[in-house]
Amino acid sequence: MSRMLTKSDYDRLKEEYEYRNTVKRHEIAKKKMEAAAFGDRSENAEYKAAKEEYYHNNRRLGQISRLLKNSVIIEKNRNSNEVDIGSEVCLKIGEEEIFKAKLVTTLNINVEEEDTEYISVDSPFGKALYKKHVGDMFDVMLPEDRNIKDVKIISIEN
Repeated sequence: MSRMLTKSDYDRLKEEYEYRNTVKRHEIAKKKMEAAAFGDRSENAEYKAAKEEYYHNNRRLGQISRLLKNSVIIEKNRNSNEVDIGSEVCLKIGEEEIFKAKLVTTLNINVEEEDTEYISVDSPFGKALYKKHVGDMFDVMLPEDRNIKDVKIISIEN
Protein backbone atom coordinates (compact mmCIF):
# COMPACT_ATOMS: atom_id res chain seq x y z
CA MET A 1 0.00 0.00 0.00
CA SER A 2 1.53 3.30 -1.03
CA ARG A 3 1.51 6.32 1.26
CA MET A 4 1.22 9.87 0.02
CA LEU A 5 3.99 12.08 1.33
CA THR A 6 5.05 15.62 0.60
CA LYS A 7 8.63 16.20 -0.53
CA SER A 8 9.49 17.60 2.91
CA ASP A 9 7.98 14.51 4.62
CA TYR A 10 10.04 12.26 2.36
CA ASP A 11 13.24 14.25 3.00
CA ARG A 12 12.61 14.22 6.76
CA LEU A 13 12.21 10.42 6.69
CA LYS A 14 15.41 9.98 4.65
CA GLU A 15 17.26 12.17 7.13
CA GLU A 16 15.98 10.14 10.09
CA TYR A 17 16.92 6.90 8.31
CA GLU A 18 20.47 8.11 7.66
CA TYR A 19 20.85 9.29 11.28
CA ARG A 20 19.54 6.02 12.73
CA ASN A 21 21.57 3.89 10.34
CA THR A 22 24.86 5.65 11.06
CA VAL A 23 25.11 7.82 14.19
CA LYS A 24 22.45 6.11 16.32
CA ARG A 25 23.58 2.60 15.36
CA HIS A 26 27.17 3.47 16.32
CA GLU A 27 26.06 4.94 19.68
CA ILE A 28 24.05 1.82 20.50
CA ALA A 29 26.90 -0.52 19.53
CA LYS A 30 29.23 1.44 21.83
CA LYS A 31 26.72 1.20 24.71
CA LYS A 32 26.36 -2.55 24.16
CA MET A 33 30.13 -3.05 24.18
CA GLU A 34 30.57 -0.99 27.35
CA ALA A 35 27.72 -2.80 29.09
CA ALA A 36 29.01 -6.22 28.00
CA ALA A 37 32.32 -5.41 29.68
CA PHE A 38 30.55 -5.40 33.08
CA GLY A 39 30.31 -9.17 32.98
CA ASP A 40 27.39 -11.58 33.21
CA ARG A 41 24.94 -10.50 30.52
CA SER A 42 21.99 -12.43 31.96
CA GLU A 43 21.84 -10.08 34.96
CA ASN A 44 23.22 -6.96 33.30
CA ALA A 45 20.52 -4.26 33.15
CA GLU A 46 22.67 -1.88 31.09
CA TYR A 47 23.30 -4.57 28.48
CA LYS A 48 19.59 -5.49 28.32
CA ALA A 49 18.66 -1.81 27.90
CA ALA A 50 21.20 -1.35 25.11
CA LYS A 51 19.98 -4.51 23.42
CA GLU A 52 16.37 -3.28 23.60
CA GLU A 53 17.44 0.07 22.15
CA TYR A 54 19.21 -1.82 19.35
CA TYR A 55 16.01 -3.75 18.51
CA HIS A 56 13.90 -0.59 18.70
CA ASN A 57 16.26 1.22 16.33
CA ASN A 58 16.19 -1.67 13.85
CA ARG A 59 12.37 -1.81 13.95
CA ARG A 60 12.19 1.92 13.23
CA LEU A 61 14.71 1.55 10.38
CA GLY A 62 12.48 -1.15 8.88
CA GLN A 63 9.39 1.06 9.20
CA ILE A 64 11.12 4.00 7.58
CA SER A 65 12.53 1.82 4.81
CA ARG A 66 9.05 0.48 3.97
CA LEU A 67 7.57 3.99 4.05
CA LEU A 68 10.24 5.34 1.72
CA LYS A 69 9.91 2.39 -0.66
CA ASN A 70 6.12 2.52 -0.78
CA SER A 71 5.54 6.26 -0.84
CA VAL A 72 4.25 8.52 -3.55
CA ILE A 73 5.53 12.09 -3.44
CA ILE A 74 2.75 14.58 -4.00
CA GLU A 75 3.11 18.24 -4.77
CA LYS A 76 1.12 20.78 -2.79
CA ASN A 77 -1.24 22.73 -4.99
CA ARG A 78 -2.13 26.24 -3.88
CA ASN A 79 -5.47 26.24 -5.73
CA SER A 80 -7.77 27.58 -3.00
CA ASN A 81 -10.81 25.87 -4.52
CA GLU A 82 -9.32 22.39 -4.15
CA VAL A 83 -8.75 20.24 -1.05
CA ASP A 84 -5.03 19.55 -0.72
CA ILE A 85 -2.53 18.53 1.93
CA GLY A 86 -2.71 21.09 4.70
CA SER A 87 -6.18 22.30 3.73
CA GLU A 88 -8.59 23.02 6.52
CA VAL A 89 -12.05 22.05 5.41
CA CYS A 90 -15.53 22.61 6.73
CA LEU A 91 -17.81 19.71 5.85
CA LYS A 92 -21.51 19.17 6.20
CA ILE A 93 -22.38 15.54 6.78
CA GLY A 94 -25.98 14.61 6.13
CA GLU A 95 -28.51 17.31 6.89
CA GLU A 96 -27.06 19.00 9.95
CA GLU A 97 -23.68 17.85 11.24
CA ILE A 98 -20.92 20.39 10.59
CA PHE A 99 -17.38 19.06 10.88
CA LYS A 100 -14.07 20.92 10.59
CA ALA A 101 -10.81 19.10 9.92
CA LYS A 102 -7.38 19.40 8.38
CA LEU A 103 -6.16 17.05 5.62
CA VAL A 104 -2.62 15.87 6.35
CA THR A 105 -0.17 13.13 5.45
CA THR A 106 0.08 10.35 8.00
CA LEU A 107 3.37 11.77 9.27
CA ASN A 108 1.82 15.11 10.15
CA ILE A 109 -0.95 14.00 12.46
CA ASN A 110 -0.35 15.66 15.81
CA VAL A 111 -2.34 13.75 18.43
CA GLU A 112 -1.31 16.19 21.15
CA GLU A 113 -3.08 19.08 19.43
CA GLU A 114 -6.54 18.50 20.89
CA ASP A 115 -8.43 21.36 19.25
CA THR A 116 -7.75 20.19 15.68
CA GLU A 117 -9.31 17.19 13.95
CA TYR A 118 -7.09 15.52 11.37
CA ILE A 119 -7.92 13.39 8.37
CA SER A 120 -5.07 11.38 6.86
CA VAL A 121 -4.93 11.59 3.08
CA ASP A 122 -4.28 7.82 3.16
CA SER A 123 -7.55 7.05 4.97
CA PRO A 124 -10.72 6.19 3.02
CA PHE A 125 -12.25 9.54 4.06
CA GLY A 126 -9.07 11.42 3.11
CA LYS A 127 -8.86 9.73 -0.29
CA ALA A 128 -12.48 10.65 -1.00
CA LEU A 129 -11.86 14.26 0.09
CA TYR A 130 -8.53 14.84 -1.69
CA LYS A 131 -8.73 17.19 -4.73
CA LYS A 132 -12.44 17.89 -4.25
CA HIS A 133 -13.84 21.44 -4.59
CA VAL A 134 -16.17 23.67 -2.60
CA GLY A 135 -19.73 22.49 -3.16
CA ASP A 136 -18.75 18.93 -4.13
CA MET A 137 -20.73 16.13 -2.53
CA PHE A 138 -19.49 12.59 -2.00
CA ASP A 139 -20.10 9.38 -0.06
CA VAL A 140 -17.44 7.44 1.81
CA MET A 141 -17.31 3.69 2.41
CA LEU A 142 -15.42 3.04 5.64
CA PRO A 143 -14.09 -0.28 6.92
CA GLU A 144 -16.62 -2.69 8.38
CA ASP A 145 -19.20 -1.63 5.77
CA ARG A 146 -19.91 1.71 7.44
CA ASN A 147 -21.10 4.36 5.03
CA ILE A 148 -21.00 8.11 5.40
CA LYS A 149 -23.42 9.60 2.92
CA ASP A 150 -23.95 13.07 1.56
CA VAL A 151 -20.74 14.77 2.63
CA LYS A 152 -20.64 18.30 1.24
CA ILE A 153 -17.63 20.62 1.23
CA ILE A 154 -18.70 23.99 2.65
CA SER A 155 -15.35 25.78 2.66
CA ILE A 156 -11.62 25.23 2.11
CA GLU A 157 -8.74 27.19 3.62
CA ASN A 158 -5.23 26.52 2.31
